Amino acid sequence: MKALITTLMTMTFALVLTACGEDASPTVGEKVDNAAATVKESATDAYETSKDTLSEAAENSGDYLQEKGEDAADAMSDAATDAGNAIEDACENIKEGLDTSNTNC
Repeated sequence: MKALITTLMTMTFALVLTACGEDASPTVGEKVDNAAATVKESATDAYETSKDTLSEAAENSGDYLQEKGEDAADAMSDAATDAGNAIEDACENIKEGLDTSNTNC
């Protein structure tokens, strides 16, 4: 956005200098038209670049969030498995300590 504003200001300044820098011949009108077309083209290019950059950033942030969400889900699954295993091991240890015939939990 800053590049767009800078480009527009520069092109407006160039337009004013072009219109005032020479005599008031018919070519001044042509120069003004050409300068205006250049400003429009530069503004369009800056807009497209900004739009592409924002689109890419949004896509990358979506990918990043999805990856982090998957990482969190994996970590939660691993933690649940580890907790289940720890409970099972503790249960088996208690049954072994009580000298029961069935130590499966």
